[in-house]
Amino acid sequence: MQIKEYFPTILSVLTDFRVIGTIVVVFLIVTFASYVVNYKKKPAVKKGKKKMPATAAKTESTEIKASTETTSDTTK
Repeated sequence: MQIKEYFPTILSVLTDFRVIGTIVVVFLIVTFASYVVNYKKKPAVKKGKKKMPATAAKTESTEIKASTETTSDTTK
């Protein structure tokens, strides 16, 4: 058999709808697998801590001092 006789057979195989569909499906699967392998999750955005207002900080510290004074008064 000569090489000229192979061309019509190869052409008919490559233009078959099943071969074209298989090539498209394999390409999509390989592309999706490549995406999954190379996927990098974005780092989470860190939210800043809310600062307590100055008045609340003073109130909290005075409460602590007041509670320690009352406990020291009762122990005497």
